[in-house]
Amino acid sequence: MRTALLALLLGLTTVTVSAQSLPDFASIRLQVKEDYDDNANQAALTAATYLLTKPLSDPQRPAALAYVLRWMTGSPDYSFSLDAKAMRFTKSNDDLLGLYMAGMARFALENKDKAADAKAVNMGGLQHVANYASHAANGVKLNGELKKLIKASQDGKLAAYLGG
Repeated sequence: MRTALLALLLGLTTVTVSAQSLPDFASIRLQVKEDYDDNANQAALTAATYLLTKPLSDPQRPAALAYVLRWMTGSPDYSFSLDAKAMRFTKSNDDLLGLYMAGMARFALENKDKAADAKAVNMGGLQHVANYASHAANGVKLNGELKKLIKASQDGKLAAYLGG
């Protein structure tokens, strides 16, 4: 009985910790330059990582994506531009566009030395899209272009495939 109670308590603790893993994105103020501090950047990294590790069906994705987009459009320290080549993979799929944006944010935040290199950030974003889409459990519907992107990424030929 004690073992069962301990297992139940441990299970409830795990569920509670898991549910609390994301910050309350709506409460993070991003209005002036000073708001984009280390905490805001860490929240953006948390949100981007969440988006790139949870299936498309996850109910917390919209809040995480909204925060990433809000952070990306206002950050004074990071600049993002959409690559025309990348748009051929994402243009007809809002989920992939969100993943691409999250991938760029994550790449820039994890590779601060390359964050000013738009080409590297775009490549990093597409690498994240390819990795995410390659896992069937994430629920991405693969088309021909996306399959080619995944194959190029897995073969280490993503830059060549994208023509750069």
